[in-house]
Amino acid sequence: MLAAGASGQPEAQAQPQAQPQLEAGRGLRPERGLLTGHRALSRIDPQQLMNTNILAQGLSRPMAFAGTGLRQDEIQRHLLTDRPTRFKPVGSTSVVFEMRLDGPVNGAFKPRSRQRSGGAASEVAAYRIARLLGMDNVPPAVTRRIRREDIQARLHPDFADAWDEIVDWTVWNDDGTCTGAAIYWVPQMRSLGLERAGRMTRWTRRLRQGGEIDANDVPLHADLSRLVVFDYLIGNWDRWSGANAQGLPDASRLIIRDHDSAFSVPLPAEIHRRVFDHLKRTEKFSRTFVQRLLRMNEEALRAELGRDPGARGAHGELSLDDRQIAAVMDRRQAVISYIVALIDAHGRDRVLSLP
Repeated sequence: MLAAGASGQPEAQAQPQAQPQLEAGRGLRPERGLLTGHRALSRIDPQQLMNTNILAQGLSRPMAFAGTGLRQDEIQRHLLTDRPTRFKPVGSTSVVFEMRLDGPVNGAFKPRSRQRSGGAASEVAAYRIARLLGMDNVPPAVTRRIRREDIQARLHPDFADAWDEIVDWTVWNDDGTCTGAAIYWVPQMRSLGLERAGRMTRWTRRLRQGGEIDANDVPLHADLSRLVVFDYLIGNWDRWSGANAQGLPDASRLIIRDHDSAFSVPLPAEIHRRVFDHLKRTEKFSRTFVQRLLRMNEEALRAELGRDPGARGAHGELSLDDRQIAAVMDRRQAVISYIVALIDAHGRDRVLSLP
């Protein structure tokens, strides 16, 4: 049923194009670059990059999930409190269940496991960061504890023989519960083939300066631009090796899911190079997204991580540690420096051209 270990697939590479001369992790500190002295922005009033509505609302605000009328706060409440009625194992590299609930939504449940001890925490943290950045297409995830006997009693009958293996792979608390991430199960998604060589080359070309994006394709390409920044921020290397970049049935929006490989510390050099190369696929960004990125300081990040409604009082609380938070902030610095270099080369309006 379960197979330990995971391996990435060879990745399609777009044709190289001229890039601003900036090495990952060697950019300016944000407060010395984008906000004050960098020559790229000496012609730009920094306040023009800050949206007063965002300042008034704060960073994290209520949102509906992409393609639905469901408010994300409501989805979180159902994930946290609705009674599970069935657990069906669906994981291939760790313990993951499709979790049917007795309410209007269903979820995936990823308990802490011996294969990926930090995977559940990564899922919750990735959602909180996405929410901080105003991304409405990362499925809500909350910390939840579930009793061992409840999982066994409601385990899909086809997997009864796998119970001993599930018990062995899962990390259990002293009270017989397991702590994990309950993640919104998006009911309708389909593959958009964005990881295929030809498709990847085309969308990369459109996100480079000089590339043309049809009006109907702007929302999807804005999602792709945010995606490569998001994956770099969280150190997520496993985007393009499986079905982790699917979309809505009409292919208008991207659904960004599966982040249990993120937040490794230290991030191996080869993995860092890979996610930075993906970041450089885009030279166009959402102005609002960049505004939120600017506002995402360490204090805001820690406050958002603390808003997980299931974390308070949970056994084996899922959270990022200080080293992981510092790494996110370092990568944020590199992203901002990259955007500054692009603005210097191409101008603000051409770089901050997506909605």
